[in-house]
Amino acid sequence: MSVVDIIYTSKRIVFDKDLRAIDRFVFSFVQHLSKAGVKYVLISGYVALFFGRDRSTEDVDIFVEDLPFERFSEFWSIASNDFACLNTSDPKLAFELFSSGIALRFHRKGSVIPNIEFKPLKTPLDRYCLENRLEVECNGQRLYISQLELQIAFKLWLGSDKDKEDARFLYKLLKEHLNMPLLKDMLSKLSISNKKFQEVTGESLD
Repeated sequence: MSVVDIIYTSKRIVFDKDLRAIDRFVFSFVQHLSKAGVKYVLISGYVALFFGRDRSTEDVDIFVEDLPFERFSEFWSIASNDFACLNTSDPKLAFELFSSGIALRFHRKGSVIPNIEFKPLKTPLDRYCLENRLEVECNGQRLYISQLELQIAFKLWLGSDKDKEDARFLYKLLKEHLNMPLLKDMLSKLSISNKKFQEVTGESLD
Protein backbone atom coordinates (compact mmCIF):
# COMPACT_ATOMS: atom_id res chain seq x y z
CA MET A 1 0.00 0.00 0.00
CA SER A 2 1.46 3.33 -1.05
CA VAL A 3 1.21 6.58 0.87
CA VAL A 4 -0.25 8.27 -2.22
CA ASP A 5 -3.30 6.04 -1.86
CA ILE A 6 -4.19 7.59 1.50
CA ILE A 7 -6.45 10.60 2.01
CA TYR A 8 -5.31 11.90 5.40
CA THR A 9 -6.64 14.71 7.58
CA SER A 10 -6.27 15.41 11.27
CA LYS A 11 -9.49 13.54 12.06
CA ARG A 12 -10.06 11.13 9.17
CA ILE A 13 -8.18 8.73 6.91
CA VAL A 14 -9.55 7.10 3.76
CA PHE A 15 -7.92 4.32 1.74
CA ASP A 16 -8.59 0.95 0.15
CA LYS A 17 -6.54 -2.20 0.54
CA ASP A 18 -6.71 -5.97 0.35
CA LEU A 19 -8.14 -7.06 3.69
CA ARG A 20 -6.30 -9.77 5.59
CA ALA A 21 -7.96 -12.28 7.91
CA ILE A 22 -7.09 -10.16 10.96
CA ASP A 23 -8.73 -7.11 9.35
CA ARG A 24 -11.94 -9.02 8.64
CA PHE A 25 -11.92 -10.26 12.25
CA VAL A 26 -11.55 -6.72 13.58
CA PHE A 27 -14.17 -5.20 11.29
CA SER A 28 -16.63 -7.89 12.35
CA PHE A 29 -16.09 -7.11 16.02
CA VAL A 30 -16.17 -3.32 15.83
CA GLN A 31 -19.38 -3.45 13.81
CA HIS A 32 -21.02 -4.95 16.90
CA LEU A 33 -19.64 -2.11 19.02
CA SER A 34 -21.00 0.45 16.58
CA LYS A 35 -24.42 -1.18 16.48
CA ALA A 36 -24.58 -0.89 20.28
CA GLY A 37 -23.38 2.73 20.15
CA VAL A 38 -20.21 1.96 22.11
CA LYS A 39 -17.29 4.34 21.65
CA TYR A 40 -13.94 2.58 21.16
CA VAL A 41 -10.45 3.10 19.78
CA LEU A 42 -8.07 0.50 18.35
CA ILE A 43 -4.56 0.81 19.75
CA SER A 44 -1.09 -0.75 19.87
CA GLY A 45 0.19 -3.41 17.48
CA TYR A 46 -2.90 -3.76 15.31
CA VAL A 47 -2.58 -0.12 14.19
CA ALA A 48 0.70 -0.96 12.44
CA LEU A 49 -0.74 -4.19 11.03
CA PHE A 50 -3.75 -2.32 9.69
CA PHE A 51 -1.48 -0.10 7.62
CA GLY A 52 0.34 -3.09 6.15
CA ARG A 53 3.04 -4.13 8.62
CA ASP A 54 3.81 -7.78 7.90
CA ARG A 55 3.78 -9.64 11.19
CA SER A 56 1.39 -11.90 13.06
CA THR A 57 -0.55 -11.18 16.22
CA GLU A 58 -2.78 -13.18 18.54
CA ASP A 59 -4.64 -10.26 20.06
CA VAL A 60 -6.02 -6.86 19.16
CA ASP A 61 -6.18 -4.14 21.82
CA ILE A 62 -9.20 -1.85 22.07
CA PHE A 63 -9.96 0.87 24.63
CA VAL A 64 -13.68 1.10 25.37
CA GLU A 65 -15.56 3.95 27.01
CA ASP A 66 -17.03 3.66 30.50
CA LEU A 67 -20.33 1.83 30.15
CA PRO A 68 -23.47 1.41 32.27
CA PHE A 69 -24.70 -2.16 32.48
CA GLU A 70 -27.62 -1.53 30.13
CA ARG A 71 -25.36 -0.55 27.24
CA PHE A 72 -22.82 -3.24 28.03
CA SER A 73 -25.63 -5.78 28.04
CA GLU A 74 -26.87 -4.50 24.68
CA PHE A 75 -23.41 -4.91 23.18
CA TRP A 76 -23.09 -8.39 24.73
CA SER A 77 -26.41 -9.45 23.23
CA ILE A 78 -25.43 -8.23 19.75
CA ALA A 79 -21.90 -9.64 19.81
CA SER A 80 -22.85 -13.02 21.28
CA ASN A 81 -24.14 -14.19 17.89
CA ASP A 82 -20.56 -14.32 16.61
CA PHE A 83 -18.24 -13.86 19.60
CA ALA A 84 -17.68 -15.38 23.04
CA CYS A 85 -15.84 -14.04 26.09
CA LEU A 86 -12.86 -16.00 27.41
CA ASN A 87 -13.25 -14.57 30.91
CA THR A 88 -16.82 -15.71 31.52
CA SER A 89 -20.07 -16.56 29.77
CA ASP A 90 -22.05 -14.50 32.31
CA PRO A 91 -22.63 -10.91 31.11
CA LYS A 92 -23.17 -9.62 34.66
CA LEU A 93 -19.85 -11.02 35.83
CA ALA A 94 -18.15 -9.75 32.68
CA PHE A 95 -19.52 -6.27 33.38
CA GLU A 96 -18.28 -6.42 36.97
CA LEU A 97 -14.81 -7.44 35.79
CA PHE A 98 -14.70 -4.70 33.18
CA SER A 99 -15.98 -2.06 35.62
CA SER A 100 -13.31 -3.06 38.14
CA GLY A 101 -10.55 -2.43 35.60
CA ILE A 102 -10.03 -5.94 34.21
CA ALA A 103 -9.75 -6.37 30.45
CA LEU A 104 -12.09 -8.85 28.77
CA ARG A 105 -11.06 -11.10 25.91
CA PHE A 106 -13.48 -11.82 23.09
CA HIS A 107 -12.92 -14.40 20.38
CA ARG A 108 -14.87 -15.63 17.41
CA LYS A 109 -16.85 -18.72 18.32
CA GLY A 110 -14.91 -21.82 17.36
CA SER A 111 -11.44 -20.26 17.60
CA VAL A 112 -9.78 -18.51 20.57
CA ILE A 113 -7.03 -16.98 18.39
CA PRO A 114 -7.03 -14.18 17.46
CA ASN A 115 -8.91 -12.41 20.20
CA ILE A 116 -9.91 -8.90 21.18
CA GLU A 117 -8.54 -7.43 24.42
CA PHE A 118 -11.44 -5.22 25.49
CA LYS A 119 -9.76 -2.71 27.78
CA PRO A 120 -11.30 -0.27 30.26
CA LEU A 121 -9.92 3.26 30.51
CA LYS A 122 -7.52 3.63 33.44
CA THR A 123 -5.34 6.70 32.91
CA PRO A 124 -5.71 10.25 31.57
CA LEU A 125 -3.67 9.18 28.52
CA ASP A 126 -6.12 6.33 27.87
CA ARG A 127 -8.98 8.83 27.89
CA TYR A 128 -7.05 11.22 25.67
CA CYS A 129 -6.54 8.36 23.24
CA LEU A 130 -10.27 7.64 23.05
CA GLU A 131 -11.37 11.27 22.87
CA ASN A 132 -8.90 12.08 20.08
CA ARG A 133 -9.37 8.95 17.99
CA LEU A 134 -9.07 8.94 14.21
CA GLU A 135 -11.90 7.81 11.96
CA VAL A 136 -10.75 5.50 9.19
CA GLU A 137 -12.75 4.49 6.15
CA CYS A 138 -11.26 1.43 4.50
CA ASN A 139 -12.96 -0.30 1.57
CA GLY A 140 -16.13 1.55 2.50
CA GLN A 141 -16.07 0.26 6.09
CA ARG A 142 -15.42 2.43 9.15
CA LEU A 143 -13.38 1.96 12.28
CA TYR A 144 -11.53 4.15 14.79
CA ILE A 145 -7.83 4.08 15.62
CA SER A 146 -5.56 6.01 17.95
CA GLN A 147 -3.74 9.11 16.83
CA LEU A 148 -0.68 7.82 15.00
CA GLU A 149 1.59 10.31 16.77
CA LEU A 150 0.56 8.80 20.10
CA GLN A 151 0.97 5.24 18.86
CA ILE A 152 4.49 5.90 17.56
CA ALA A 153 5.51 7.40 20.90
CA PHE A 154 3.77 4.63 22.86
CA LYS A 155 5.50 1.91 20.87
CA LEU A 156 8.87 3.53 21.51
CA TRP A 157 8.00 3.71 25.21
CA LEU A 158 7.20 -0.03 25.27
CA GLY A 159 10.62 -0.58 23.76
CA SER A 160 10.72 -4.22 22.62
CA ASP A 161 12.20 -4.97 19.20
CA LYS A 162 8.70 -5.68 17.87
CA ASP A 163 7.37 -2.41 19.27
CA LYS A 164 10.25 -0.38 17.86
CA GLU A 165 9.70 -1.96 14.45
CA ASP A 166 6.00 -1.01 14.67
CA ALA A 167 6.97 2.58 15.48
CA ARG A 168 9.50 2.73 12.66
CA PHE A 169 7.01 1.28 10.17
CA LEU A 170 4.28 3.81 11.02
CA TYR A 171 6.66 6.75 11.00
CA LYS A 172 8.31 5.85 7.68
CA LEU A 173 4.99 5.12 5.97
CA LEU A 174 3.07 8.16 7.16
CA LYS A 175 5.62 10.81 8.15
CA GLU A 176 4.46 13.19 5.40
CA HIS A 177 1.04 13.27 7.06
CA LEU A 178 2.04 13.36 10.73
CA ASN A 179 1.61 16.38 12.99
CA MET A 180 5.24 16.83 14.04
CA PRO A 181 4.56 19.21 16.98
CA LEU A 182 2.04 16.68 18.30
CA LEU A 183 4.51 13.83 17.83
CA LYS A 184 7.15 15.77 19.76
CA ASP A 185 4.61 16.44 22.51
CA MET A 186 3.68 12.75 22.76
CA LEU A 187 7.35 11.75 22.87
CA SER A 188 7.93 14.30 25.63
CA LYS A 189 4.93 13.08 27.64
CA LEU A 190 6.31 9.54 27.54
CA SER A 191 9.90 10.68 28.22
CA ILE A 192 11.22 9.45 24.86
CA SER A 193 14.39 11.31 23.96
CA ASN A 194 15.18 12.53 20.46
CA LYS A 195 18.23 10.25 20.62
CA LYS A 196 16.05 7.20 21.09
CA PHE A 197 13.69 8.36 18.37
CA GLN A 198 16.62 8.83 16.00
CA GLU A 199 18.07 5.40 16.83
CA VAL A 200 14.79 3.77 15.80
CA THR A 201 13.73 5.90 12.83
CA GLY A 202 17.06 7.17 11.55
CA GLU A 203 15.76 10.73 11.69
CA SER A 204 15.93 13.57 14.19
CA LEU A 205 13.01 15.74 15.24
CA ASP A 206 15.28 18.53 16.53
